[in-house]
Amino acid sequence: MTKKRFTDTSIKALKLTKNPNERYEVFDSSGFGVRVGQRTKTFIFVYHHQGRPRRLSLGCYPAMRLADARVALAAARKMLAHGDDPGKKAVEQRRAARESETVTELVDLYINLHARPKKRSWRGDQRALQANVIPAWGHRRQGIFRAEISLPCWTRSRRGVRRSWLTG
Repeated sequence: MTKKRFTDTSIKALKLTKNPNERYEVFDSSGFGVRVGQRTKTFIFVYHHQGRPRRLSLGCYPAMRLADARVALAAARKMLAHGDDPGKKAVEQRRAARESETVTELVDLYINLHARPKKRSWRGDQRALQANVIPAWGHRRQGIFRAEISLPCWTRSRRGVRRSWLTG
């Protein structure tokens, strides 16, 4: 194990492995490290909780910048100082994301709990959602961001059908 303070240049200089079963880790002096594999470089935090060694993946480089990894590391250390296991919380968050509703389920909830009881035009809402939203995002879990929304919509006007863009 090599121990040094990371910089963006030092992380870029780490060479990916050629063998898919091979990986190595480089650490600084405080349990913060980078695991290098065949395709990725992952920021990791190695710590002990209740006498047992633990390892937490913070994120992949370059999708997560070094500064963001240090912020995540500080948050994990703060949790550890309060007696909580940051790895257990990360596992719970991933489990909650896997078990959250899909967009199709949310559309069904909207139609059944809001639109049908409160709107006379609920069939139009249902038709529009099934035609435009469900084919594009029906399989996705709840996290759709504003930047991802650019669906062509067809609207009726007095001059006929015209195309517009739904941009959130």
